[in-house]
Amino acid sequence: MTAIKQGLQKELFLGNLEAKRDWGYAPEYVEAMWRILQQDGGDDFVIATGETHTVREFAEAAFAHVDLDWKKYVKHDPRYERPAEVDLLIGDSAKAKKILVGNRKSDSKIWFASWSMRTWNCSRAKRRENISQIA
Repeated sequence: MTAIKQGLQKELFLGNLEAKRDWGYAPEYVEAMWRILQQDGGDDFVIATGETHTVREFAEAAFAHVDLDWKKYVKHDPRYERPAEVDLLIGDSAKAKKILVGNRKSDSKIWFASWSMRTWNCSRAKRRENISQIA
């Protein structure tokens, strides 16, 4: 997306745009892993947000963040579809919430804002790199 905004790439190819996924915020997943390792004994836990968003929703929000119309740039490519596509992936982290405590603090808006800031910083760094190559 940053490459598209900078004119370095023309399209983004994605698989199933209607696939629903349980997107999460990586720092919270890492914290959950740490909490699992602090337990006295081994056990299985599902770490998940419990909410879903489609790949299309993610693309819409990401492109809107850089003031681009996602429909102009996102193209479907069946090569990026899973061979055994699962339309809905959502986790139930009730056990983790009960035992690990402090599991989830944010919702999808917060992790997306964090992702957006990293994208923006990457874009700034790339612009500086391009300018230094010209100078």
